[in-house]
Amino acid sequence: MVVRVGEVEPGVPLEVAWTWLDGPDGEEQLFEHEIDVEVGDAAYSHGVATGPLSAGRYRATVSLGASAEEALFAVRPDPITFPRAGLGLRSNARPARACPTFERCERSHPRAA
Repeated sequence: MVVRVGEVEPGVPLEVAWTWLDGPDGEEQLFEHEIDVEVGDAAYSHGVATGPLSAGRYRATVSLGASAEEALFAVRPDPITFPRAGLGLRSNARPARACPTFERCERSHPRAA
């Protein structure tokens, strides 16, 4: 996920929380972290799965001070195929674990002048 930062109070971090919405017990928090940002920065946050993602819906919630936004996305249970092109996007074997395992990656880049 990429977040473009506008005006921000000094010292207020960007907070990011990733959630799996369709876990076996309902919503399951995957991870959360903070990114130090300044006015005009572009902040990047993404999860790196240690195996295939489980099918279902996911949410990334971003907050900066009193403002918050959500981004929703879904993972399909089956690969997407393109019959005439002979190409297909394939998933790996189903994960052994019922829930995805993530590592986090974070960074902030100043806006290009």
